Amino acid sequence: NKDASIPGDKMHGQGTFTFANGSKYVSEWKDGKKHGQGTFTSPDGHKYVGEFKDDKFHGQGTFTDANSEYVGEFKDGKQHGRGALTFLSGTVSGRAWNGYFMNGDFVPNICTDMGLTKGTPEHGKCVLKLMDSVMSEAD
Repeated sequence: NKDASIPGDKMHGQGTFTFANGSKYVSEWKDGKKHGQGTFTSPDGHKYVGEFKDDKFHGQGTFTDANSEYVGEFKDGKQHGRGALTFLSGTVSGRAWNGYFMNGDFVPNICTDMGLTKGTPEHGKCVLKLMDSVMSEAD
């Protein structure tokens, strides 16, 4: 079902689209792609409310699934920029990561994964360098 206008077989404007798999997108379309403010829900319980660009989460938004909720910035469909990820279930329930994300990963975890120990000057320098990189990127 679709309510957006379809110039040249591409949805454009305000509307609702329900996909064959049960996923649903409500709000803005541009040239047949999700673009602008909208809400996307899937049958498995994933929900995103926020900005889209070229069919991807992009800009400010909130993504929720059964295990976590992320509120913050997205770029090209991934957590990227300032945000907060709160774990809703499992062994880390109630825990939150607040800070900067890069391509879907929490910046301090990227530095730890590189073998740097949290709390060391090297780890701190790594975190600051990655934060600067994220903040300096042009949209």
